[in-house]
Amino acid sequence: MELGLQSSAFPVREVTRGFAEAKALDQRYQQEGFELDTGFEKPEWAEQRATDLQRQYLLQEDDIRIVQHISTSETGCRSTWQVYVRGVKGIRVMF
Repeated sequence: MELGLQSSAFPVREVTRGFAEAKALDQRYQQEGFELDTGFEKPEWAEQRATDLQRQYLLQEDDIRIVQHISTSETGCRSTWQVYVRGVKGIRVMF
């Protein structure tokens, strides 16, 4: 199975399969200070969003995680790529 994004600044950190795994990961990430920002059908879209967030909010690579979620066979075994962001620190303040 190809995870995509392996050579990018934002490699896929984890892969979840099915609702239960996705929910458990989401809860763990929330405890670590991450929130789900967006989800995409294509990995390159998730990578672009991560890059945009990093630039816009001056985030470090460790503040952004991309997760590949694979739905169960009942829902078609589709993959989506989810972008998680740790807080919104580093927001530029204009004076």
